[in-house]
Formats: sequence, structure tokens, C-alpha cells
Amino acid sequence: MLRLVTFFTLAVVVFVAAWLYVNHSPDVSGANLAGENLQNANMANNNMAGDDLAGSHLNDADLSGADLKGANLSGATLQGADLSNANLEDADLTGAHLEGANLEHADLTAAKLINAELENADLDGANLYGAKLMNAQIVNTDLDGVHMDSSDLTGAEVSQDELNQACGSFVRLDDGLTIMNC
Repeated sequence: MLRLVTFFTLAVVVFVAAWLYVNHSPDVSGANLAGENLQNANMANNNMAGDDLAGSHLNDADLSGADLKGANLSGATLQGADLSNANLEDADLTGAHLEGANLEHADLTAAKLINAELENADLDGANLYGAKLMNAQIVNTDLDGVHMDSSDLTGAEVSQDELNQACGSFVRLDDGLTIMNC
């Protein structure tokens, strides 16, 4: 029975991958791809709103311009992934590995990035309005032009130099850190 379930899961993943290859921007919103290996996948401009991608392996995947509003990406590995111009509003990226990811101009409004790993990520021009970045690792991260209004960075590992690139009001920071208003 386990082999049948594993074969069926593999068949679904192959079907979805083939569909994504042929149709560059299909609507796969609400799909359950939790724990799947989607490394190097091309999912640019896809509608993946509400998808369950928890624990998925998306290293070096192209998710540029994808609609991931409300998607569950908790614990996902997205190292080196391209999420530029992606809609990640209300997405759950708790504990996600985003080291070296491209998040330029991504919309992360109200996204949960609690305990997320963002080392060497590029968030140039991203919108982090109301994002929750508690205990996130934001080291050597490009925050140039990032808007962080009403975000929570308490406990985050972030330097004052990195925060000097961003702006925001009503931002929760640890003592000794400041951010300029936009």
C-alpha cells in the first residue's frame, strides 16, 4: 500500500511539473505540495495562492512574479530561489530558509517570517508592511528601499547598518536599534 501511495504522489508531482513546464502560468492555487522536491522548478508568474508548500525543497526555483498570497511555506528551503516581484502577502514563511534568495520588489505584507533565515538575501524595494520577523536571521541582507511599517523585528539578528537602508514607522525593534521614517 505504501508503494502505491508513494507512486501516486510521484505521479502527481510529475504531472504538476509537466503542466508547469508546458503552461508557464497555470492556476495551481490551493495545491498541496508539502514536502515535495521542487528544486530548480520554473513556476514564474503562477497562481499558487493558498498552496501548501510547507517543508518543500525549492532551492534555486524560479517563483518570480508568482502569486503566493496566503501560501504555507513554513520550513521550506528556498535557498537561491528567485521570488522577485512575487506576491507573498499573508504567506507563512516561519522557519523558512531563504539564504541568498532574490526577493526584490516582493510584496511581503503581513507575512510571517518568524525564525526565517534571510542571510545574503536581496530584499531591495520589498514591502514588509506588518511583517512578523521575530527572531529572523537578517545578516548581510540587502534592505535598500524596504518599507517596514508596523513590522516586528524583536529578537531578529539584524545590524543597524542594514536597518539604515530601510524605512518604516511603528516598527518593533530591540533596544539600541532604530529605523528612519519613510
